[in-house]
Amino acid sequence: TLGTVHIISLRSTTIRTARNFFVSIPNRLMISQSIENWGAGRVAVGMVMKIRVAYGSDPELVKNLISDALNNHPLVLRVPAAVLRLDDLADSGLEFFVRFFITARKAREVWNVASDIRIALLSSFKEHNIEVPFPQHVVHFAGAKKDEGGGNFNIKIDGVAPSDSNQM
Repeated sequence: TLGTVHIISLRSTTIRTARNFFVSIPNRLMISQSIENWGAGRVAVGMVMKIRVAYGSDPELVKNLISDALNNHPLVLRVPAAVLRLDDLADSGLEFFVRFFITARKAREVWNVASDIRIALLSSFKEHNIEVPFPQHVVHFAGAKKDEGGGNFNIKIDGVAPSDSNQM
């Protein structure tokens, strides 16, 4: 359950979620399971995002665009500084790790800030012709040779063969 602690009582802890629901959690669960505390009494709350772009994108340009989006948002703090790195060469693209901070007084806004940053990035990526990849799989058929007529095949979905015009 993600939210802000509202009340801690003898038997339960009440948390207010981002959708303004109040969830009562028995304290026996609170002490027997791990809890991730974003604020921990500090002045800043962190948010982690993973951003993936297509292979062939210029990683330095992408880092600069992400950095610009973070720096242009009024609620993203300069101290502590955001963390930004190319984290993985993933299946369908370059994956960047981003962690930024906002003031603990605005902790309930962290999801809206993340949304604002994603929207700004989509616009910036479009402007710079950087694609956001979608998962895809390429299937190669062993033994199929185009010059021997083996390049054509029929696909059946739920046992129904498509018409000849849909033949691959």
